[in-house]
Amino acid sequence: MTWTPRSKLTTVAQVVGAAILLSLAIWALYCWIYATIPKDEQSPHNDQPMLHDQHKAMNLDVNAIILDPAARALAQIQVTPVERRQAEKKVRLYGTVDYNEALVQHIHVWVPGRVERLHVNFTGAEVFAGDPIAEFYSPQLITAQQELIQFSEAVAKLEGQSNSILLQQTVNNLEATRTKLRLWGITETQIDSIEQSKKVQSIMTIHAPVGGIVINKHINEGHYVKEDTTIYTIADLSKLWIRFQAYENDLIWLREGQPITYTTKARPGKTLRGIIDFIDPFMNTQTRTTTVRVNADNSSGNLQPGMYVTGIVSAEAHSVDGAIPLVIPESAPLITGTRAVVYVQDPDVPGVYSLREIVLGPKAGDFYVVYDGLREGELIVTHGNFKIDSSAQISGKPSMMSPEGGKKPMTGHQH
Repeated sequence: MTWTPRSKLTTVAQVVGAAILLSLAIWALYCWIYATIPKDEQSPHNDQPMLHDQHKAMNLDVNAIILDPAARALAQIQVTPVERRQAEKKVRLYGTVDYNEALVQHIHVWVPGRVERLHVNFTGAEVFAGDPIAEFYSPQLITAQQELIQFSEAVAKLEGQSNSILLQQTVNNLEATRTKLRLWGITETQIDSIEQSKKVQSIMTIHAPVGGIVINKHINEGHYVKEDTTIYTIADLSKLWIRFQAYENDLIWLREGQPITYTTKARPGKTLRGIIDFIDPFMNTQTRTTTVRVNADNSSGNLQPGMYVTGIVSAEAHSVDGAIPLVIPESAPLITGTRAVVYVQDPDVPGVYSLREIVLGPKAGDFYVVYDGLREGELIVTHGNFKIDSSAQISGKPSMMSPEGGKKPMTGHQH
């Protein structure tokens, strides 16, 4: 492409035009900043003594920012009184349905032997208390049955004799044998049947001591087992636990005995209710969460262990002493990494704003709880506070980022 004088002139004009526009933009920005600076601070000379005298005469804080009506309108300053009110927050928690540990039972064999047959041969099966669950062979059980029959017959013979001491010893031995069989899982009905029939059962039936759902089958038919081997793990699913995970910043809103509503994807549109029963005193250092447990009534069978659950807790904030807290709108505080400040309007002199460092509590919806630094009824800036803080920085006064203030920047021509 060949460049002509006209095209060169066009390019130069574009460059010059862009430079002019940039200069105008910079000048406009400078004018805006200059307009927001209080009139008594716009002198090109060192006016700190004059400002100090003005603040002193008005009985104001020397670090206060003064804005005339025009500057306040330009900065769109808005103020709101500090008030006491109930601040509510809805805490959302996520968790899973789990077994109630208090209702999980392990069914054992209490004597060595061999499992001949399992009546419940899969997980998920429902078992009722007293149901037969396994057929079991054990030499020790056979020996105990023989002792039971012998002592039972001996008691029957001695009852008609006068030797009461021998009778009592035999009765004690009979009762000890009965107790041993009961401890080995043999029911009272089975014991009575052995005594009456006088026959030893080589294969004994083990019955479920509790009812519930089989959540784990630990052995198979034909297995040899030792004493205290677990056959099944059974859980009562009529009452379950829901384990929610709460982050550190949510713990301040949670307490035991607090109502909670929750939902599951498996039951859309159905809201369930419960009570926070326990808050784990330990925190998971990997997830930075604490377990919040809720007891759930599952008599309807709507919940299943492993389901995901979403819970909502409506909590109210309180002051340190437990009273109704002081709150301010969330737009009022200017927050850095280590501190929070607000600008407080002078109650007697319009347009005078002083920086105040405060101690914030938790955030509740559109408000912050204030623990210290403000009093009820004080007027704080909720809109335009960043512009006031910019004026403070330009004036070298304490500000959000400079707690001690700094040197005032040079303005105008210096002679």
